Amino acid sequence: MTVRQQLEMGTAEKHAIDTLVEYLELAPSRLDRDLSHISNERWNASVAIGLAHEKQVFCFPWLSEMWKNAIIARLEHCSTVLKLNNCMLLIPVQNISNIENFIDDVVYLNEY
Repeated sequence: MTVRQQLEMGTAEKHAIDTLVEYLELAPSRLDRDLSHISNERWNASVAIGLAHEKQVFCFPWLSEMWKNAIIARLEHCSTVLKLNNCMLLIPVQNISNIENFIDDVVYLNEY
């Protein structure tokens, strides 16, 4: 399914597609592509789709150090949008310093 199709299937009345596209800075030219074919914009699109479907808890996959420079601005923007919508975002990372400028809490997992 394309990003647009997934957004259109959403049930959230307070999140119009145009608003989500604007808030999450999605390129209109990419809305008719599959999520796997929109490069790093997939992070923003995933958040838009989740909000369109009334999700409140979001979790990104483990982010290694190599991803830091490529998507840190996108993560910060997604975090801001989700906070404004009273949602929770989980970001598992190896180094907390990569995201400490835009997080509220940290959960440390003990090694066994």
